[in-house]
Amino acid sequence: LINVLSHGRIAHRFLSDEKLVELWLELLNDMQGMNLNTRELSQHVEFEPDTYYAAFSAELEISASPMWSLLMCCQTPETSHFVTNMIKAATSAVAEWFEAINFQDSMKPNPYQLTFHLPLHRYLATFIMTAVKSHNMDPQLLLPDENLLKKIMVHVLQIQVCLSQIYAGMWVRNGIQIKGQAMTYIQCHFCYSMADADLYLLQL
Repeated sequence: LINVLSHGRIAHRFLSDEKLVELWLELLNDMQGMNLNTRELSQHVEFEPDTYYAAFSAELEISASPMWSLLMCCQTPETSHFVTNMIKAATSAVAEWFEAINFQDSMKPNPYQLTFHLPLHRYLATFIMTAVKSHNMDPQLLLPDENLLKKIMVHVLQIQVCLSQIYAGMWVRNGIQIKGQAMTYIQCHFCYSMADADLYLLQL
């Protein structure tokens, strides 16, 4: 799929089909919030799962790699409408995800839970970045309404807060695997598609 989408004409055909884009984002929606961690407060976990390897690999290979292939084909002026269409589709997909998890306005994520996997947020971030950087668009015209934007930001901010907590030893009862997740999140192979995209969203 990555090789196929690296061809401009195919990528443009893909991005021009609203149903295909919608189906693709539905697939990513299934990965949204995967490998949820719950902070242990009383005793150390008996077994340390290693499933996080699969979760990070899945996001990188299924979500991030095709994303960069699509973005590479959206750098010229005549492709600006593909970028804006994906931003609209990703915004709608994130809004639908909030409805699915019943996350209402002014709510906050559970402070004792953490997922590093928000692929829909990262599609939104990177396509907005491309719109601003490559197509000189005004970011204010691309952002969703204030209430939705706050809900988008709060989950990304939750990752940054928990990341600091992990390095401060507040998640130590979850074992070494939680620190492994934190290190993978900022590792050079993953950070451009995960941590950097999250920070870009927060800067908007």
